[in-house]
Amino acid sequence: MRRKIGIAAALLVFGVLVGLGVWQTERRAWKHALIARVEAGLAAPPRPLDATPDADAAWRRVSATGQWLVDGLVRIAPRTLDGKVGADYAAPLRLADGGAVVVLLGWAPDGGAAPDLPDGPAEVEGVLAPAPEPSLFTPDNVPPDQWLWLDPPAIAAAAGVAAARTSPLVLKLTTPPPGLAPVPARPNIVDNHLQYAFTWFGLAAAWAVVAVLLFRRRRPAQP
Repeated sequence: MRRKIGIAAALLVFGVLVGLGVWQTERRAWKHALIARVEAGLAAPPRPLDATPDADAAWRRVSATGQWLVDGLVRIAPRTLDGKVGADYAAPLRLADGGAVVVLLGWAPDGGAAPDLPDGPAEVEGVLAPAPEPSLFTPDNVPPDQWLWLDPPAIAAAAGVAAARTSPLVLKLTTPPPGLAPVPARPNIVDNHLQYAFTWFGLAAAWAVVAVLLFRRRRPAQP
């Protein structure tokens, strides 16, 4: 009985290891599709942004015309760029449909002046990207003056735009206002799933060898 339980446990562990390897190969295929979509979006010419973009519009180059909500300009700090400490600046842009997209204007070192946004109509060009998620250790933002991470709905809400009318994406400018440095728009997508898959499959093979040798030694003697 113990032998059967041991064999069943060994098969279960082997199946789990193989399953993890298969999962990593599937993740690799998904990651390659994501990389291809991102590269295609960044290589395509800008598309006019006719309405408030949803999450499916991520990693597209767009051109947008709207009205700056200058009272919604925020300073997000601290932020580093090329080893220097500074801050990102962002502001909501109200679009023709009444919704808004938060525009990541650029980065400035500590001591740099805030950008001066015009009151009239504005036309901008950039890349739509998901807003970065804060870590578990990032404190909450304290609107309207203290911003530690980029939260598009909250930034727009502080400027008077309902969160439901705000895009979950952020528009990273291709050419920032004077005095600001552009924030990199190309994501750093790590593709190491093949290495993980080989690791899991290798562990499964090693486990199978060890299990076979172990149960051969424990085989009951024939009468």
